[in-house]
Amino acid sequence: RKPRMMRRYEQGSSHRLKTVGFRPNYAEGIFMNIMLVTVTERTREIGIKKAIGAQRSVIVNQFLVESTVLSGCGGVIGILLGFVGSLILGKLIYDMILLPNGWMTLAAFLFSLLIGVGFGLYPAVKASGLQPVDALRAD
Repeated sequence: RKPRMMRRYEQGSSHRLKTVGFRPNYAEGIFMNIMLVTVTERTREIGIKKAIGAQRSVIVNQFLVESTVLSGCGGVIGILLGFVGSLILGKLIYDMILLPNGWMTLAAFLFSLLIGVGFGLYPAVKASGLQPVDALRAD
């Protein structure tokens, strides 16, 4: 039988996880807006690439790799903050060392990469659909 404090922690943690689970969605919406601004700022570069014959897939891949790397870096930072936070709060509140589950950590990182691809896809397709003449004219 588990100690009473651990049962209370497990019951409360499921409610907190549901609340905290929605916060990354806000961050990813901001992330997509940043990627859209990146497309707007790099319109001339995209126009030059298309003018010299770059295929649509090259431009899509460029933006997808960029968004995945940015999202992955954000995922690593979030995992590190969660790790340090669980160590500190576990010691202060429960007087024990709490370590995150390895599979959940991996799942969180893979989810951040998936979100990077998902929210980077629309800006990437938008960038690849620009006409070279219009893209070079814009500034």
